[in-house]
Amino acid sequence: MSPRRNLRPVRQARKLATKLQEEDSAAVCCFCKKAKSSVVCDKLLSGKITVHFYCLLFSSGLQQRGDVRGPLMGFLEADVTSELRRGSKLRCVYCKKQGATVGCCIKLCKKAFHVDCGNANECLLQFYGDYRAYCPDHRPLQRTRPKESGSTSCLICTCDMVSEPSPQVLVTPCCQHCFHRACLQAQASSAGSYFFKCCICNNNDAFQQEMLDHGICIPERDASWEREQGAYQDLLYRYQKCDAERCRCPMGREASLEESGDWEVITCSTCGSQGIHKACGNLSRESLQRTNSWVCVQCRKTLSLRPDTEAVIPPSSPLKRKGAAESTSSEPPITKLKNLTPPTGSLPPLFVRASRKPALPTSPEK
Repeated sequence: MSPRRNLRPVRQARKLATKLQEEDSAAVCCFCKKAKSSVVCDKLLSGKITVHFYCLLFSSGLQQRGDVRGPLMGFLEADVTSELRRGSKLRCVYCKKQGATVGCCIKLCKKAFHVDCGNANECLLQFYGDYRAYCPDHRPLQRTRPKESGSTSCLICTCDMVSEPSPQVLVTPCCQHCFHRACLQAQASSAGSYFFKCCICNNNDAFQQEMLDHGICIPERDASWEREQGAYQDLLYRYQKCDAERCRCPMGREASLEESGDWEVITCSTCGSQGIHKACGNLSRESLQRTNSWVCVQCRKTLSLRPDTEAVIPPSSPLKRKGAAESTSSEPPITKLKNLTPPTGSLPPLFVRASRKPALPTSPEK
């Protein structure tokens, strides 16, 4: 007779798998029955009811009447429950499932659909203002005509395309160039509302409004490269290395001693990415106090090409301490700049503002 096996670990594993499946099935939107939305920047709001934020915004019978800091971003739980009850009587024209609370904003149109289904079937969703939705038969068309006709290429992905406005091709209102909708949406998701602009002519206002009118979702936030953790960490460190052709410091190029005087590293006042020891550059304390600057060789060459730059090369001042190393640099160490000021400014504040949705007319019975 075979020995009896211990089935407890198997039963525990089955219970754990069942629990995980129940949790996964519970974390889906009550409207579209999906966990992940196809709309960029959408998020799943979890409270007593789990819903996608854009499923709430595009529902025809919902209003934001609560606090935007609440779990449902300004929507009341009673209103959402009532909208779910209304959606249970409506079927999506694409997937034929219930919960289609998004209706075409044309009153005579009876089409209803889910946000994901409409986004995948060339419906137009406007991500601003009243958050209007249009079916493919009633979506507004672009009036802007492209500069070039026939076959052209998208200037973002460089793939071939037909130079004609369509649900998949958009024309910029500023310079009349054609782009893929997916390419513009990817650019908007990365750049955010602060840096999303035409990549040809840098137009911002007219370009953004045209993209919003034709279904591009522009998140109101800073650019992705500005929000990376530690993106500006290098700016906290000051350059401390002597870049003279022959460094005479006995402690090496990376030694910078402010107390010793001669072996203190002075950085370039223009770029800040080059440095030199006082002794290696034949810089005395009097000359630094008089000009309050030292410009590296690379910056001297660049600034010499500018008409508003006046280079003044004073005679090299003797060092205080005897026996200090002479400079081996072929360029004079001191440069005076005329009418040249460093750029100033600060980064825009990083915030996400929740837009309040005005009252929308209830979708007609489908």
